Amino acid sequence: MIRQRILTDEAFIGAVFRLGNVKIPRETLERAIGISVSRYEPYRSGDHFYAQIDIPETGDLWANVLSLCESLGTKAISLIETGAISNIDLDLGYSFYDSNVSASTSIPSEVAEAVGRAGVDIMVTFYLTSPSE
Repeated sequence: MIRQRILTDEAFIGAVFRLGNVKIPRETLERAIGISVSRYEPYRSGDHFYAQIDIPETGDLWANVLSLCESLGTKAISLIETGAISNIDLDLGYSFYDSNVSASTSIPSEVAEAVGRAGVDIMVTFYLTSPSE
């Protein structure tokens, strides 16, 4: 059976902020953004790093995203402008069942506005799964 569905909380896997092409040490990055990163790993090329900030899974997702965006403020934009990082993405992960042909989700306008003001792009990642997983 082919279905289309609106993604709900049950399809939500997780959300993170991803910082790309980080060219400063972890400690300097954390001091600059005022937030601890959960991952800080070198790219395969070894000349720069990838960092990740996990968004808490407890409570309201969108409130947590807004809180982190407020914490980032214009710090992210400053890091991009100085070349310390190349970008920051908000990555929202959802499961996409193998029996579906399409799926959709929505992002509240106040979240999209706050994310944009912080210089963050929005990425939605779909992971192919079976309904039993």
